[in-house]
Order: sequence, then C-alpha cells, then structure tokens
Amino acid sequence: MAKLAVIVLSLIVVQACRALVCKKCKDFKCDSLENETCAVDVGSKQAACLTYVYKDANKTQVTEKRCISFDKGDTYECSKAQVEKISCTTCTEDFCNNSGWRSSASALFYISLLAPLLLLKVT
Repeated sequence: MAKLAVIVLSLIVVQACRALVCKKCKDFKCDSLENETCAVDVGSKQAACLTYVYKDANKTQVTEKRCISFDKGDTYECSKAQVEKISCTTCTEDFCNNSGWRSSASALFYISLLAPLLLLKVT
C-alpha cells in the first residue's frame, strides 16, 4: 500500500511540474521577483513567460516579467502606448524568464522522477 501511495504522489508531482511557472516582477524596476503559475494551455491558447523591457513616457526603463497567454502558432507582440520597446522575449520552460532557470527546473523534474525509485528500493 505504501508503494502505491509513493507512485501516486510521484505522478502528482510530475503533473505539477508540467504547469508552467514564470517569474513575476513585484515592482516596475523588477528588483524583486515572485513565482507565478500560468493558466494551463486550453484550446487554441498557449501559456508563456514574458520578459518585456521598455522606456515609458518619462524615459524610465521598466521591466515586466509575467505569464502571458496567446494564440498557438502566433508570435506574441509586446505593445504599449507611448513606450519605447527595448526587448520583448517569450519562453515556455519553467522559470525561463529568470537567470539560472534551467538548472533549478531540471533538478526539480529529475528529483520528482528519481524519488519514487529510491523510496521503492528502501521499503
């Protein structure tokens, strides 16, 4: 019974790893970040992480990091009235709009796969 519980728990963890998680700015300077879980891809829409850097009407540089949703097969276009776009990038991997994202996201995924195997050998 314990082995079944471990397997079910590992499947839940793997499923949770499939939901896209992005970094989100807490302020316009983006000095502080928090995690944001994106809406699941539904129908013709896909989720992605956005990093949008621009200068506002006062020529202050602003960085936006957040989840976005747009039509599958399209390219997301960053646009705001009266701003000068510096860069606009989207990505579809967990924490991809944060530096060092590959190592932490990959580590979590592999741990979720290996943990049940290690627990099964111990019991």
